Amino acid sequence: MPEPTLATDPQPPSAVPPQPESQEGLAPSAQAHRRTPGPKGCIMGAALFGSLGIGCIFIAKLLFDRTNAGVVDGAKQLATVLALAAQEEGAAEVKALGCESAGVLSPNVLRNLAEHLAAEEARKKGRAPNPVDVRATDPVVFCAHPAEGEPTCAKVAEVYVAGGRPTAPFVVTVRTGFRETCVERFGADGKPLGEAVSPNLPLLVSPR
Repeated sequence: MPEPTLATDPQPPSAVPPQPESQEGLAPSAQAHRRTPGPKGCIMGAALFGSLGIGCIFIAKLLFDRTNAGVVDGAKQLATVLALAAQEEGAAEVKALGCESAGVLSPNVLRNLAEHLAAEEARKKGRAPNPVDVRATDPVVFCAHPAEGEPTCAKVAEVYVAGGRPTAPFVVTVRTGFRETCVERFGADGKPLGEAVSPNLPLLVSPR
């Protein structure tokens, strides 16, 4: 008598795990529409940005720093000079007239700044520095005003004499952007001594 065999129920078609579909037989357009699943795609995108995006920013900054080293150094030098000029006696009183920046610059400080900027430009262009002429032999009291309604040179001289108590003649210049509204020379007592040569100053306030 033959041994009984156990009957096995056939697996329903749905129980067979689906096989991954190959892209080899797909048309190029169909392959192009296939995307990397969401989380994995985000990770890949972040990695790509990290390696390319941040890298490009770093390279751009490096090139900027190298190309504009002289400009950046000159701007720092100018900022330092203006900060010291604003601390001179009488500068606060001048600034209170509505000046965006105000200060007192000695001829030596102006000359040193001009020579420094000329040397940086010459180094960048690979040539000898040009001679500089600051056109100032007296201390320069400046008021850089942001717009119209700037004070007169006489008014600047009046408040400067009261607060700074100068002991020698000085030159006052009032500027709005690239425009110089007045330049005059005054005695230590504030009395006008006539017009003066415009000192060769850097841009003290952004043009409006």
